[in-house]
This record gives sequence, C-alpha cells and structure tokens, in this order.
Amino acid sequence: MFNENVNLKLSRTRRDWGVGEGSLSYSGTARPIEAIEGRVKPVSWIDFSFLTGNLGDWTDPRAEQKMFSIHRIELFPFSWLYLSAWESSIWAKRFELSYLNPVMIYYVGQNISGDFDNIAMGGSFAVTAAPYFRYYFSFFIDELENDVWSEFFQYPKNQYAWQTGFKIPLPGLPFSLLTLQYTKIEPYCYTHYLQDHPSYTAQINTNYANDGENIGYYLPPNSDEFLLKFSFYPMPKM
Repeated sequence: MFNENVNLKLSRTRRDWGVGEGSLSYSGTARPIEAIEGRVKPVSWIDFSFLTGNLGDWTDPRAEQKMFSIHRIELFPFSWLYLSAWESSIWAKRFELSYLNPVMIYYVGQNISGDFDNIAMGGSFAVTAAPYFRYYFSFFIDELENDVWSEFFQYPKNQYAWQTGFKIPLPGLPFSLLTLQYTKIEPYCYTHYLQDHPSYTAQINTNYANDGENIGYYLPPNSDEFLLKFSFYPMPKM
C-alpha cells in the first residue's frame, strides 16, 4: 500500500547522516547505538527521517543516563540540487513526548518542558554538475551567543562546526572518485556542562557523545582537517 515509502526498524548499527566523508550531525565513525529509526517519503522529492536511541558510557554510568533523538528533512527539487535541515537532542533518560514524537520541533519541546537538554541543529546542501563534480557544504550549530556580529568569532560559547568539499569522478579511471574536503570543529563544539535534572539526584552528561566517542564528526573540539581521499571500485557500487 505504501510502495516502500514508509520504513520503520529497530537495530544496532553504524549510520551516517551526511553528504560528505563523515557527518557533523551523525557520523559513521560514531559507536553503534540501539535505536528505533524510520523514514517516510510522502512525495518523490521529499524524504523525512527520524531516530531515537539509547546512549551511555560504561566508565561513568551514573552521569550517562541519556538518550539521542534526531530528525531530518531532505529535499530533491532538481536532479542537480540537494537540500537538508536537521535537529537533534541529547536528553536525560525519561518518558518525554517532545523527543519521542518525530514531527515535534525539539527546540520548542525543550522550552515547554524546561531547559534540561542539549539541542543542536544544522543543514546541508549539495550541487552536482554531472559528470564533472559534486560540491557540498554542511554546518552544525549547538550553542550560539552573540550581541555584536563583528565579534562573533571571539565568543567562546559559540559552538559550531562546518564542512565543505568536492567529489570528483576521475576521467579515464572508471568507478574512481577523488574527494577534497575541509572540516572545522570550533572550540567546545560537541561538549556540554553537566546538567541538573529534577528526575535525577546526580548531574547528567548531555555532551554530544556516546561511550566517550563523538556522535558527529570524529575530530575533537578546536581542530580542523584537510582530507584528500582516492576511492576506486572494480565495478559500480551496488
């Protein structure tokens, strides 16, 4: 009836929600988590994905009573253009409809229930000039505090990251791909102070991590990376 346009699954696996080599929001380098995830495709040019899973850290179980929810809308208005926007929440483990409801705006839900959680958001776009190259850009925003835009980069509480790059098929080398990518992780990005919560006597660690590893891109805060990658396949990827 739905022609495979509605999917729902429960699994523990690696996932990558990005357009580049590794995602700022949910990267394939992150440790696998048990999660319920779904995908809905209402029309041919829109995809809506959502996921809620269990996070933790065996080294500090008392402070790691937390969950991870993320949802994303992807738009394919033209064959050469890709757009996406996403929002995520690291939240103290409890029954919370604001994050269990995949169509709820997490930021609004946090303002209703109280500022006890870690909300992040961002987006991506990609432009493809087939068969020559694909250009992409992604950004991640966790915390922003700014009164004067000219001093934006001087505020230590501004926690964000961005990534840009090209994927280029190499002429004369079938099934080959050259990736040129730059990723910048600003200071304190993916981190968070220990959070008080009325449901717990101990503070909850709502940083953007699972079992001590980033959920997003694997670089630590206050770092950047130039990536040059060559990929070759003996036959087209299935």
